[in-house]
Amino acid sequence: MSKIGQCSVCGETRKLGKSHKKCHPCLYQARKARMQNRCTVCSKLLSLNASALLCKSCGRKGELSPNWKGGTQSNSGYRLTRMPEHPNSQRSTGYVMEHIVVMTEHLGRPLLPGETVHHKNGVRDDNRIENLELWSTSQPYGQRVADKVEWAKQILALYGPDFADTTAPKPVAHGPSAAAKALQTAIAELLETADRLDSIAGEIV
Repeated sequence: MSKIGQCSVCGETRKLGKSHKKCHPCLYQARKARMQNRCTVCSKLLSLNASALLCKSCGRKGELSPNWKGGTQSNSGYRLTRMPEHPNSQRSTGYVMEHIVVMTEHLGRPLLPGETVHHKNGVRDDNRIENLELWSTSQPYGQRVADKVEWAKQILALYGPDFADTTAPKPVAHGPSAAAKALQTAIAELLETADRLDSIAGEIV
């Protein structure tokens, strides 16, 4: 029940709120200020006298944690890094596997459903791009030939431009070309004709 008294904020004698310490105008201003004083990460309300921009929970996560060592490692041996903004990160924790980050940066896009990243040498924390392969677990809808052909078209349309072998060496022609062979034959015939003419000229003389 409200009562008349001296406000602990403005000092005026007014009708006080339920706490019997602040008047209604001061309570409104405090509530308005509190609504603007939120954590910049999770938007959680902060105390009125808080000087930090993060709540206690967000201020102890990731790089802000005193125990931060550049990342973490899962029980299965994969390195993790906290990147809440990454499309392939876990929504609950904000962490994403480091080899996925490396592959997505290499591809220039996030991983699609059904895509995984394989370590060639089996070492799960060796995340050099040379050691990573993009795998796909997608399968055709059925075993009919028409289904497989349609699936093959989709795979080629998706991965064909990225994995086309543009560095394959061009076949080298061995031996002279057809035009060169024809020229050599013509020259041989001319030489043979010249020798024959010389022989005839000697007989006449």
